[in-house]
Amino acid sequence: MKVVRSVSELIKLLSEVSSHSDCGSVFKFKVLRRDTLMLTEVPRQALANNLSVVDIEDVSDGFIITIIKRFGKECREKLK
Repeated sequence: MKVVRSVSELIKLLSEVSSHSDCGSVFKFKVLRRDTLMLTEVPRQALANNLSVVDIEDVSDGFIITIIKRFGKECREKLK
């Protein structure tokens, strides 16, 4: 599982996930507990990359975030 340590890593990761995943793809990554302020950036960056936050699970050393690709051109075309 990918561990994200900074906002710049978060932006890069979500951009890569968005561009290389299919509509409906689910991806999980971890944010360490000491970076709790980054949790506020996750939904904003997810939406900016056509992704949706599905779950944030509190684990012993951080948070496991589950995202899914629900938006974007690929998903619109899939519905047609």
